[in-house]
Amino acid sequence: MVEIANAKYSMGCTAASSPVKCQPANYAANDTATIRSLVHLDGPSGRAEYLPLCAKSSFLALLEKNDGLLEEYIRHALVESNGADIVIFIADGEVMETALRAMGKVSAERARIVTAEISKKIRSKADNAIARIGCARVRGVLHWSDVASCPRFQAVFTALEDIMTTGSFENEAIQVDVKTLVKNLFTQRVEKARAAGSALTNVFIGEGLELKPNKRYHKRYNHLERSCLLELSVIISGLTSNIGERFTEMRYLTTDPRGMSFIAECVEHIRRSAVEDLIPTASTIGLKTAAAETHGITFAMPSL
Repeated sequence: MVEIANAKYSMGCTAASSPVKCQPANYAANDTATIRSLVHLDGPSGRAEYLPLCAKSSFLALLEKNDGLLEEYIRHALVESNGADIVIFIADGEVMETALRAMGKVSAERARIVTAEISKKIRSKADNAIARIGCARVRGVLHWSDVASCPRFQAVFTALEDIMTTGSFENEAIQVDVKTLVKNLFTQRVEKARAAGSALTNVFIGEGLELKPNKRYHKRYNHLERSCLLELSVIISGLTSNIGERFTEMRYLTTDPRGMSFIAECVEHIRRSAVEDLIPTASTIGLKTAAAETHGITFAMPSL
């Protein structure tokens, strides 16, 4: 718990009594030339943004190899977000642990330790960058535990979990969309692993959505499906801080947007199916309500 400006925030943010439209000193839009923003899904302008930082080894390596990239990413967002507040979101905890376990032969405890260690290093870099920038529009840092405790997120995630385990006709479209997403992400992982000289087997058979029969493949699939449901739920519901601030628009730092493009496509399909096809019940109303609100996704692509 950090106390700043007479207000307490468990998210550890540099606070202001009201949103401040600040332009960091000596920083203009043309200074962001090394990062280019590309709108992938259009959302309402002026809404608060979140900047995801994935607690995985490849993302940490990107930040360590390119000193100053994280600070530039935040400054770029401040310029491009039209005066809206932003928050840093470190995607650690279960969403990253389950994704790591999908690679196979990684225990729950090992995944927890590795993710926590990476998260700690990224948090340190984020805190240092925020301090150097010194802008009250940067509302602080959220972790997975902050996001997962939000009732809006929980309602969306519970609905998606139920849909994936219930055989009713109205759920089929979403089930196929999620399974297709998992296959696309697995295939991408296999391609990257093989390009790096590692042997990684896809859990799917051929061109369809049928899984290979071995139990270890089913385990790997289940881990990645759960990770995908968690991430989809965050994007659909948006982030809410412990003081009630909502951040719905994603600006995603990436050198390869393919994975997030797959996720964004799935999000749009789920939104459409939820609004048009799902019968409103106690278990689906949270998803239907959240899906009716469009959230934007923008890629922040550095020239490295």
